[in-house]
Amino acid sequence: MNIARDYEDELREYLPIEFEGLRFYPLPVKRLALYQGAKAAMELMLSSLPLRFVKMSWIEALDALDREAADEQMHTGYLGSVLALLNETLKLNAFHNPRALLLARDQEGKLSSIIVQQEQGNPTVLGKAQMNTVREILAAQNGYEIPDENWNPELVRAQQYLREQRSAGVGGSLEDAVCALAAATGFRVKEIWNWPIREYLGAQSAVDRRLRFQIYTAAEMSGQVKFKDGNPYPTWISQPKGLPTGFKSLKELDDGAKGLLPIPQDK
Repeated sequence: MNIARDYEDELREYLPIEFEGLRFYPLPVKRLALYQGAKAAMELMLSSLPLRFVKMSWIEALDALDREAADEQMHTGYLGSVLALLNETLKLNAFHNPRALLLARDQEGKLSSIIVQQEQGNPTVLGKAQMNTVREILAAQNGYEIPDENWNPELVRAQQYLREQRSAGVGGSLEDAVCALAAATGFRVKEIWNWPIREYLGAQSAVDRRLRFQIYTAAEMSGQVKFKDGNPYPTWISQPKGLPTGFKSLKELDDGAKGLLPIPQDK
């Protein structure tokens, strides 16, 4: 299944997506804390884990990680964060109806499926394969990035850290970020709180590109700065080509930084 192709209209218009008789709604900005709480679980890279986890399915690995942590009197909450995400996106109200989301296990105690019981109709059983698809749907709807298992795990972790630092801002709160976006776009703050998170992240990215475009273009036109491969932000309409994942090697990052530093003058 190609989520981006099969649900192209729903994703573009931020509409709910139907799968296995269930309707998944995009998360709104006011649920950003829930979104961020599930980020580590949604963007988990199985190939970065110890070998015993690598052959597991995604949802099975989350459960196994939680259980091993509990045995060591630690709390990870990977599976719980995904269940909370499902509760919100499916509008189940599971906190008042514990039977809305149930876990099924095999004879060895391993997680085999998640059972969803809506207010009406028969329960829906989401097996490990279906949960892989659910993960892709939630990621496409809400802006999570599922890593390619063939990527370098260290580079993925570094990229995730840098992305989190950028999205967190410098000492700001979510309210500050929403107000800043409102000031930049002209929308009312109360409107943005109810935007789908993916729309919010897309608008943030567009504002960031516009500012970078203005800064880089002004720097280039001044004649004081030269870019080895040309202006990295020749337009603010779309992401720079050639960087679909935002990945750069350490050498590229180092060379890029050197290119923006003034040339030392001999004394």
